[in-house]
Amino acid sequence: MANLKQIPSFGHGTHIGNVRKRNEDCYGFNLGLGIWLVADGLGGHADGDIASRTAVEAIIASVRDGNPLEKALETGHQAVLDAVKAGLGEADMGSTAVALQINNGDYSVAWVGDSRAYHW
Repeated sequence: MANLKQIPSFGHGTHIGNVRKRNEDCYGFNLGLGIWLVADGLGGHADGDIASRTAVEAIIASVRDGNPLEKALETGHQAVLDAVKAGLGEADMGSTAVALQINNGDYSVAWVGDSRAYHW
């Protein structure tokens, strides 16, 4: 497994797809926590861009608080629900998410929805 000190760089890319008019992808990372993640709004639902951004921010904060990825994704889900209650998005907004965390040569992957992680 890779040591974070051995990772010189990384990249990212998103694509709006062939149907939507707005890109609802949001990515996040925190090198100190060894976490990278991508979230994507649910197709056909309102405010996916808000949902994905909310989820990413909450997931990173949850990992920062010491939670494992599975719990962090649950926290991201709750943050989206709380955002709706606070009037920050439509009631049907939602997001998929996939996250990777590397820690001392071990890694964890967690996801919800149809976002996927691939291993090369």
